Amino acid sequence: MEQVSSPAPVYGPPQDLLALVDPTVHCMLGNWVREGKSLRSPGQARTTLVFPFDPPQEFRLVIVARRVQGRESLNVTLPVGNSQTMVVLEGYGRLVSGLSLVSGATADHNETTYFGRIFQGDAPVTLEFASAPDYVHVRASQELIIQWQGDASRLSLDQRFWSHIPPRRIALSVYRAETVFVIDRVELLPGPIGARYRPDFARARPGGPGMGRPSRPFGSPPWLSAGPPPSSPPQTQPEETPSPPETAGVRPRSELPGPPITHFDEQPPEEVTQWKDSVGLIEFPLASGTGFVAKEKLIVTNSHVIEGAFVEDLEITFAGAQEGRYRVQKLLYEDPARDLAILYVDCPQKPIPIAFVTELRPGDKVAIISNPSLGNTELILRNAMVAGQVAARVHKKGYDFYQITANVNPGSSGAPLFNWQGEVVGVIAMKATEEGERELGQALRNLDQSFAKIMPGVIRRGMAFSIPGNALVKAIEEAEKELQQPTGRAADLHAERAIFENLAVAGVLYLLKFAANVPDEVRAQEQVVRMRGVPRLAAGKVKLVELMPEDQARKIRSALDASEAREILAFCTKNLDQRLNALKQSPHVDQNRVKLLESLMRTVNTLKRYGESPPTTYQAYSQAALQQSENLKDQVTRLADSFAQLRPAYAD
Repeated sequence: MEQVSSPAPVYGPPQDLLALVDPTVHCMLGNWVREGKSLRSPGQARTTLVFPFDPPQEFRLVIVARRVQGRESLNVTLPVGNSQTMVVLEGYGRLVSGLSLVSGATADHNETTYFGRIFQGDAPVTLEFASAPDYVHVRASQELIIQWQGDASRLSLDQRFWSHIPPRRIALSVYRAETVFVIDRVELLPGPIGARYRPDFARARPGGPGMGRPSRPFGSPPWLSAGPPPSSPPQTQPEETPSPPETAGVRPRSELPGPPITHFDEQPPEEVTQWKDSVGLIEFPLASGTGFVAKEKLIVTNSHVIEGAFVEDLEITFAGAQEGRYRVQKLLYEDPARDLAILYVDCPQKPIPIAFVTELRPGDKVAIISNPSLGNTELILRNAMVAGQVAARVHKKGYDFYQITANVNPGSSGAPLFNWQGEVVGVIAMKATEEGERELGQALRNLDQSFAKIMPGVIRRGMAFSIPGNALVKAIEEAEKELQQPTGRAADLHAERAIFENLAVAGVLYLLKFAANVPDEVRAQEQVVRMRGVPRLAAGKVKLVELMPEDQARKIRSALDASEAREILAFCTKNLDQRLNALKQSPHVDQNRVKLLESLMRTVNTLKRYGESPPTTYQAYSQAALQQSENLKDQVTRLADSFAQLRPAYAD
């Protein structure tokens, strides 16, 4: 590639880019219209507004935008060095943001992937961008969401959709026809970027933090995108696991000074070990975790431990002197935002005392009793005990958590956190899996240097987040109120979420089966179209999908035929008709959501039918694949948005 010398940094006054726009000249694929000083996008797919301005090599850009219709993305094209990149904001029908393309990978499958809400209703959102020849930095409502550094030649635009955008131009695009944005402000500040926009990349993960990912693969696979088939089979990107959402939102609480954290090998005292018999293993057919007796017959665990499970499927097993297996009778309390749940179980185990003072300081000694799994096996270590220290108190997603240095593994979620007097001072909520370590590593860059210096060794040993004890006390109070008034509200709301989770998982699996089960005659017709192309008269009317490569389809069919996948599908689809009918009678759930669940079930049943008996013509197969994948994405997104709007059970 020819190297173009970079011009000297340009300083200058802010440029009002909106004032430079003539909608009759600078709009592509649709007519944007003036609303006072603002511009409103038309309801047209891939509509684009190009700004008639030559940006310098380094600049900041401030955009104030409102999404007034639809739920899809606003895309901002930026020049970066001698390349261009597109910032996708809330795209893919899954609240996914990121840079597209990075080394040919789309925004939902590269190191910049971020999962989280940016646009709230039709409220204005301030977006800040910083661009230089070697990095891109994006903030939404002052929160850092994308941070990338590297060789700008890795960045490009997807020419299938955005070839109409001129080189080295800033542009705004709206991907879907049903989504409309109003742009109130676009201001460019030329010149070198200040320290706020030049983070210390030497301490950051190479390529930027790459924050966020959806917890489940809702939506269509990349091979179900519309468009004529490529001239050669698509090169699939290796599966990449972006870091968890809102990493940049984790910040330390400075009001908790304490001694420096050192290597900790001390064993818990008898005051802690005596409570092993009151910690149990919570199981249902697809998962397991830890729970403990916090009050008589009240079992505390994490909301995510029982996610997707119905109450009648949950069991808890205790070891020790009072060994036994017990069915869960009721769900008394659940707050997914806080990740707490409380179950009612008629068991004789003694309650573990909760500390009167649950406030912890860095350096405090703590212990965990849990039921971790051993590597990638089905073996579970019962009532394992580990000790550590409080590292810091951090704030994440609107809540406070303690970070604990301790060697934890999957299965520790829901475990009690003990002080050295044998009292519960918290609940383990997030574990140091490979995924968790990336989140912790990013968060700990904000902590004091004395702790940061010892972090590499600590992360290898493991670390956990803990919900503070004061939150547990509030949750128990709410559970006891529910026990006195057996309305079933918590159980009905949990059942509603569980139906959604199971339908979504089943829908994705059936969609994969549909995409993999391509009839031979459809593949033969695709080859003909590949060689001859789509006739000119039909090109605007016929929408065709890229078929999944045969070798990949073979692997997916094999995986879906395995016993594990069949068990997951059987569990996810068991008795859903009866459960939905029961929800219709509940006074505690939103009946509009129940109707959406019924629509989602119809889509899942249709995908199952197509997966077992797909259409046998390329056009019919494409039409069905596009329609059903779009239905699935739309319904899952609408339901996820509805659940996200539910108020938490309480606030800090």
